[in-house]
Amino acid sequence: MTTPAPGAEPRSVDVRPLSGPAISGLLPTTVVGSYSVPEWLERLKTDCYQRRISTAHLNEIHDVAIKAALKDQELAGVDVVSDGELRRDNNIDYLLVRIPGVEIPHRAKTDYYDYYEAKVTRPLPAPTATVPGLAADLAFTRAHTDRPIKFWRFLAIVATLASDGANGIGFNGPRCGPGR
Repeated sequence: MTTPAPGAEPRSVDVRPLSGPAISGLLPTTVVGSYSVPEWLERLKTDCYQRRISTAHLNEIHDVAIKAALKDQELAGVDVVSDGELRRDNNIDYLLVRIPGVEIPHRAKTDYYDYYEAKVTRPLPAPTATVPGLAADLAFTRAHTDRPIKFWRFLAIVATLASDGANGIGFNGPRCGPGR
C-alpha cells in the first residue's frame, strides 16, 4: 500500500458484500459487542426462563427486537450491521443447549443472564460440526437488511471442562466477580 502524496485525496476502499450495495469509503463502520438489551427485553427473557411466557412468544419478541436493532444501525449509517446478539443471552448457554451430548437438568433461571449447570454425558460432536441455530439466526438477519452483516461465530469461546470425579465431566462456565 502506498502513502498518498501530501495534499492528495485519500483513495477510497470498495468493499463488496455477498449481497446488497457495495460499501464505499475510507473506512467502513461497524459495531463492536452486543447491542444494548432494553430493560423490558431483559424482563421478558427472565419471564421465559421462569416459564411465565413461552419460548415461541419470546422468539417473536426477539424477531421484533432484532429488526429494530438493524433499523437503528442503518439509520445511524453503520456500514456493516449486526443482529446485536439479542437472541444469545450468553454465548455459552446458547451453544450448550444445542450441542448433542450436553445435559442441562434444570433450564429455569433466576435471571436470563445466569449460566446453566451442565454436564457432558456422552461424546461430543467433532469440532468441525456446525452449531444448530446459528444458520437460522443469520438467515433471519440477512432477510431483514441489505447491508453486509457482521455475525458472531463460535471461534474462541473459552470454556473449562473439568472432571468432577464420580459424575464424569461438568461444565464450569465463567462467573462474575473476583474468585468466582
